[in-house]
Amino acid sequence: MIETALTLHNSGQLAKAKTIYQEVLQLQPDHAAALHYLGALASQVGSHDAAVRLMNRAVSLAPNVPAFHSNLGTVYQQLGRLRDAMTCFQAALQVDPTNADSYFNLGAVYQDMQQWPASIECYNRALEINSKHVRAINNLGIVYRETKDLERAKACFQNAIRLAPDFVAAHNNLGTIYLDQHD
Repeated sequence: MIETALTLHNSGQLAKAKTIYQEVLQLQPDHAAALHYLGALASQVGSHDAAVRLMNRAVSLAPNVPAFHSNLGTVYQQLGRLRDAMTCFQAALQVDPTNADSYFNLGAVYQDMQQWPASIECYNRALEINSKHVRAINNLGIVYRETKDLERAKACFQNAIRLAPDFVAAHNNLGTIYLDQHD
C-alpha cells in the first residue's frame, strides 16, 4: 500500500495518496514511513504544524532513517526554525555521515544564519563526498561572494555551470560577480 501511495504522491495525486497513508495508519498507527510521507504531504500543502507533528513521530519510531531527519529539518528550515533544522541535519549525519545532501542542508542552515565558516565547511564536506553536487558548489559560491572572496565565488559558479549548463541560478550568480567586479 505504501508503494502505491508514494507513487500517487510523486505523481501529484495528493488526495489519493493522503487517503492511502491514512488507511495504512488506521491499520498500523506506528507505521513510520506512512507517518513520514503523510507529514511530507502536509508540508507540501502548507500544513506545517501537522507536518512537524507527523514527521517527529516518524523520527521517534525510526531514528535510524536519515531521510526522516533531513526532511523534518527541511520543514523546520522553511518555518525559520533554524536551530531545530540544524539539529535534524546533524542527526541525519550521525546516522549516515556519508550523505552529501545532509551536509548540503546543514550548510544551507549555517548560510541562513550567516555563519560563513561553518557553511563553507559543510559545503566542502558535501563536495568531498560528491564532487558534482551542483547546488553545494553554487551555494559555496554564494558564501564566498558574501565574504567578498569574488575569485573563489566566480570559480564556483563557473564550475557549477560546467557541470550543469542549464542551472540558471549559477548563471545569475556569475553575472552578479561580474557586476560586482565592475562597480
